[in-house]
Formats: sequence, structure tokens, C-alpha cells
Amino acid sequence: MVFFVCEGCNETLKKNKVDQHAARCRNCWAVTCVDCSVVFKGNDYAAHTTCISEAEKYEGALYQGNKGKAAVKKNPQERWMDLIQSVSAPDTKVNQALQRIQSYDNVPRKKAKFMNFLKNSIGTQGAGLEERLWTFLETEFNKLKEPTPAAGEKRKADDEPATDAKKPKTNDEPAAGLAALASHVKGYLATQETKPVEVEELSADEKKWLKVMKSIVKKTDGRRMGKKALRKATLAQIADKYPDLDATKDAFKSAAKKSTGTFERDGDYFVLKTE
Repeated sequence: MVFFVCEGCNETLKKNKVDQHAARCRNCWAVTCVDCSVVFKGNDYAAHTTCISEAEKYEGALYQGNKGKAAVKKNPQERWMDLIQSVSAPDTKVNQALQRIQSYDNVPRKKAKFMNFLKNSIGTQGAGLEERLWTFLETEFNKLKEPTPAAGEKRKADDEPATDAKKPKTNDEPAAGLAALASHVKGYLATQETKPVEVEELSADEKKWLKVMKSIVKKTDGRRMGKKALRKATLAQIADKYPDLDATKDAFKSAAKKSTGTFERDGDYFVLKTE
């Protein structure tokens, strides 16, 4: 509830008591909100229905509110009381009755108890005033329960399966993108399968190396041989058959790089291709 201080006599007043006080206090030229210290002249205070919290007032720049914390959810009775303290009715008599009940801290939320409260506590009567006040408050309170259009649309979208007619256009974009990607990959793989393997042109010395390597692997079980064993056997035969060649590890390594037309690699194994 918003409280004000009279600028003429410094008396603290509830909002619904300001008019009565101004009528009897000659020096009441304005009232000041207790929480935010804003000065209101004349009837301007009537539009001041909500204000900053004490934490926001006293912590100043250090105030962070609910940032980083879950907001406290109010129960229906608390929301009902907030409504009563903040609304004003277009009907003058209803608004006068509303201002009277704003001074109470716990106004019933159920219709039967609300009607008894009006009759017993503030004595409203005549011309269905109690019924009009209840209808006004009930209508305003129900507005607080209604979901926003965005929330309502989201809930509807979640509850109902999307049809082709209702399906958002944006949902088609990822599917179209995936289809295009799949088509591109398929086309790329097709070109890779049909593309002939380019065999490097070999020098005369390199052909001798590969001839020795092929003859060694061809005699093995499964026509495959580990790299180290093949290198050792090849260097020995090269030194014996072609003494003019450079029988070194680097020379073997160079020949092995150009052996793709003769061998397939399986890890560290050289596998002789099927002729």
C-alpha cells in the first residue's frame, strides 16, 4: 500500500485518507510519497498506485532486484489485494466504495464473504452497489489470469500437431537446408567414386624400388607386410641387386610415397593390390 506525507503538517496518510485530510488541513498544498519521495500536487497522487521497494530505495545503485534470482510468485490473495490497492473504477460510486475498502489489509476474495464484508465493515447499500463493485473487481482480477497472446499462441502450438497449412514457414528452412546438404554430399561422393586415381610418373630408379617391394610382398601370406619388415627386406635386396642405387631409409621412404598404384595402406601395413 502507498503512503503519503502531508507537506503542510507532516502527517502520514494512507492513500484513501488523503482527500479527507486535505479538506481539513489548510496547509496541505501537496503530499509526498513515503517510498519514492515524489511530491504530488492537487489530485495527482491518485494516479500513483505502485512504487519502488524499500530495498531499491535504500540500496540505490547497488540494487539488483530479482536479477539472478527467481522472482517470488504471489498467491491469489496477494494478487487480489494488489489489485484492490491499484485500480480505480469509472463508476463514481463504485470508485468511492473501492477507496473505502483500500484501507483494509485483508479483503475477502470469494463473492459471498466479500458481500458480507462490505455490509458489515463499511456498510455499503442501495442500488446494487455491492454487486457492481464485485463485478468490477472480478473482471479486473480475471484479466490478470489471461495469458498474453504470445504465450497463448505458444501453448496452442505445443498442444496441437502442426499441419501443412499451419506449419510456420521457418520450420521448412532447416529441412530444405538438410536436403540441399545431403544432395551436395551425394554428388561429391559420386564424383569421387568415378574420378580415376592419378598415378604419379615414376623414374627408372623408383620403378626398381617398387619392383623389389612388390616381389617381396607377393610372397607373403595374405600379400601384406608391415612397414618395418618390408623396409628391411627391400634395403637388403636393393643393395644386392642394384648396388648402384642409394639403399637408405630415406630412399625407401621416397619410393613408398609413390607406391599408391601398387599398394594399399592398412595402418602400417602395405597390402598388394589385386592385379
